[in-house]
Amino acid sequence: MTGELVVLAVWQYALLLLIAFLIGGMGGALGLYVWQTVTLNRQVDRLLQDLPEQ
Repeated sequence: MTGELVVLAVWQYALLLLIAFLIGGMGGALGLYVWQTVTLNRQVDRLLQDLPEQ
C-alpha cells in the first residue's frame, strides 16, 4: 500500500511538473514572439522616420 502511494505521489508530481513546464514553455515562446514583434515594429518605425530626413 505504501509503495503504491509513493508511486502515485511521484506520478502526480511528474505530471504537474510536465504541465508546468509546458505552460512555462508556451508562455516563454509567446513572450519571445511578442518581444520580437514589438522590437521589429520599433526598428521599422525608426527606419521610416529616418527616410524623410535623408
